[in-house]
Amino acid sequence: MLALLVTWVITYFCVFKGVKSSSYVVWVTVPGPIIFIFIMVMNNLCLENADAGIRMYLRGIDPETKLVAPASEKLGNGQMWADAVGQIFFSLGVCMGVMTSYSSYNRRNKPIIRDVMVISFGNCILSFFAGFAVFSVVGYLHGIDSKVKGNTSSSGLAFIAFPAAAEEMPGSNFWIILLGLTLFTLGIDTAFSLVEAISTVVYDTEKGKAVPRKLTALFVCILGWLGSLLFCPSWGFTHFDVADRYISVYLMFILGIMQCFAAGWMFHLQKVMTEQNKSAIMLLSGTYWFTLLVLAPVTVFGLGAPLDINMPSYIEAFVENGGIEADFVPFSMMWLGVVLFWAINLVVIMATFLMKKGDAADWYKNVFFYGAYELADLVANKSDELHNVEDGASQPTPCWKPVFIFWWAFSIKYFIPWALFSLMMWNFKADINLQYVYDNDENRITNADGDAITRGYGAYHDLWQLVGFIYPLIGLICFIVPIFVVSTPELALTGKNGERLEVNLHEEDDQVHRDAEKAYIMGLQAAKNALIDMNKKQESAEVTKN
Repeated sequence: MLALLVTWVITYFCVFKGVKSSSYVVWVTVPGPIIFIFIMVMNNLCLENADAGIRMYLRGIDPETKLVAPASEKLGNGQMWADAVGQIFFSLGVCMGVMTSYSSYNRRNKPIIRDVMVISFGNCILSFFAGFAVFSVVGYLHGIDSKVKGNTSSSGLAFIAFPAAAEEMPGSNFWIILLGLTLFTLGIDTAFSLVEAISTVVYDTEKGKAVPRKLTALFVCILGWLGSLLFCPSWGFTHFDVADRYISVYLMFILGIMQCFAAGWMFHLQKVMTEQNKSAIMLLSGTYWFTLLVLAPVTVFGLGAPLDINMPSYIEAFVENGGIEADFVPFSMMWLGVVLFWAINLVVIMATFLMKKGDAADWYKNVFFYGAYELADLVANKSDELHNVEDGASQPTPCWKPVFIFWWAFSIKYFIPWALFSLMMWNFKADINLQYVYDNDENRITNADGDAITRGYGAYHDLWQLVGFIYPLIGLICFIVPIFVVSTPELALTGKNGERLEVNLHEEDDQVHRDAEKAYIMGLQAAKNALIDMNKKQESAEVTKN
């Protein structure tokens, strides 16, 4: 409990001045873990049987059986996909408000494509590199036949398997300290980012600006400390594992779907809902969301493989019909649901095209990609400020821009909501897929009647499953309630007579940002002029020389 208090005190002093203080802290908390991970990779690759772990990481070869699982089995594992998406969500801060809060300190016209690519690819490359540190340890644990060798994912890997392996290494104290420092710096980074995200939202409100930022950060840190106390008792790790599972798989996925819905389906809806496009938009929107909410559960539960708890009855029926138990393959036609979903929506998309009353370009922008197209175009136009400096001449459209707009708009509007909701249903099926409970000797635990006890996720008690579902429920309440409670529009969006104003996304609304924008553009123009003068001097020198 004392260590937890110290952690939150450190977090407070990282953010008590906002980005002015946290911008200095990241010079330690960002490169520090990278150096620690590099050291661990170099050491762990030299461990006994580390090569088996690396083969498991890169090729999927089981360290025990030396067999490679079929690609269909690996790709059909919803748990694996959910863990991957959860990892990306948490490591990038997607749907958690962190990126939104930090980006609010940028100028409105600041290019972001380059920054996003650096952050995203940098995160993925580092995660891939860290995988060598992780799976070399997994191979080592299999080599020494450790009891925790099965903990190869999620919190069990970081807090059970890795410390157990470090304890067996030569110089174990050093490696345990290094692991602790790595987890601590990564945790502090995440903690003060979340605190900064909440503080920024509070500070951006009219009433929040009247409260000193230091006091806001202190209040958020105190609430964070009090909430963290729930993970300190002896059952804290179970609570942590359940909370981590249900937040990352359900709450984050739901928030991701809602954000895509807002950006791809609600942004400037009133602007494009004209008599010319209204029918096509309503048909397209209604069909997409109806088929998504209906076909995704049907695909997973109706066309997917049966639950494990029901598998014995299917195997028994297979054997009774003359089959061999070893040859039994669970029936699954999930692919049919996926094909059906996209086929229905493709037909509707073509129908809206035939319904168009304008040209194809108007349908493409204001029906097929309405909302998302404008956002994608806005992002693409700000990719290169030097290219966009006004010089009286029209600039050619970059060849990548149409491709980028299609990819971004299609992902936000159509693909990501379908992928997240399908994965969420996939994992909901896995969580209600009852598992047998085993004792320390790997024997099934039975009740008073002699029946085997079965439980949901992690074989935890039903009360823990209920606690897990409470977290997404609280998050949804916090997300939905303000939509209906907050009815007063922001002053910046309201005219003199109370009418709603359209936001000009191309103009800065903050004086500090306007000054920075002006200075930046002047600097770019000066650099461009200097480059032109240099080219003219070189051309003059060549003419003189000739």
